[in-house]
Amino acid sequence: MQSHGLGRDDLLWSAPEGGPLSYTNFRRRVWRPAVVASGLDPALRYHDLRHTCASWLIARAGTAKAVMAWMGHSTIKVTFDRYGHLFPHELEDLAASLSDLRRSPERWGTSRATGGEVISIVKNS
Repeated sequence: MQSHGLGRDDLLWSAPEGGPLSYTNFRRRVWRPAVVASGLDPALRYHDLRHTCASWLIARAGTAKAVMAWMGHSTIKVTFDRYGHLFPHELEDLAASLSDLRRSPERWGTSRATGGEVISIVKNS
């Protein structure tokens, strides 16, 4: 926020008569009517929109790092603690990439493995 010239106590939105918005008044007068008018569940909370956004990003194959940045999380741990269960595609994608490398190493810029053979990385003694 400080990069936008706002201080810790500055208001992004204020009540019509000035001062901070009342959560209860805003929810009753603005939020709930908008939610109902849009046909959504009246129990929808503001934070539910944030979770929906993160879920959609992940569903569109967003990486954990990209989701972390988009959501403004301080660490990747925060992202995984909250949304880690939604990232099963990452392991599947890694497995598919390794299988693809084994089948077509030339597509990956390596000529060491030919014909799809697997090269051991363990040194024999």
